[in-house]
Amino acid sequence: MDYLTDIKPLEDIGKTDAEIVNILSGKTQSPIKISDLENFFTFEDLASKNAITSNWEGALIDEINNDAFGLSAALVELFKHINKTRSEVIDTTVAEWAEKSWLLTNALVAAGIITSGQQDAFYNLGRGRRHMGLTEDGVNYFRTKYNDEELPRLEAVGRVNTKVGAAQEAAQAALTQQKTPQEILADAETAWNNS
Repeated sequence: MDYLTDIKPLEDIGKTDAEIVNILSGKTQSPIKISDLENFFTFEDLASKNAITSNWEGALIDEINNDAFGLSAALVELFKHINKTRSEVIDTTVAEWAEKSWLLTNALVAAGIITSGQQDAFYNLGRGRRHMGLTEDGVNYFRTKYNDEELPRLEAVGRVNTKVGAAQEAAQAALTQQKTPQEILADAETAWNNS
């Protein structure tokens, strides 16, 4: 996990550590194909299309209809996306669907509608989760590690770049003034030391 590419962009848009965990925990290696998801639902007896009516049936649809565990709205959103004619994937590589899928699959496991094994199998449709086992402490660890180790190195490189820039400007000015090589070097060293 990289703090700058994985965590910081989410912090920058105001996400809490808990929200960051939900987003990053649900990210997969690749998007999940709708066709694979439909086959998964059928194989796992979670939902399938009726051969005559083409209506969805099964445990997930029962939850939509009964809303026994308060998951109807999330499941309706999922099935609307699945049923769109132009939908080819659920892009669990991006924050929106990663977070939604993580929250929904956890809630389905907690409700006993799916098993943790089925949750894992769902994520395997996207070649597995990128950040398995991430916790809020883990997010804090990567932030602290960046601030304690990487940030000081980046700041040091920035200071060196400032010194290099000052030395180059001084050398260029000395060259324009047609100073000797020793004077050019002396002016550059002075600029380096004073910046």
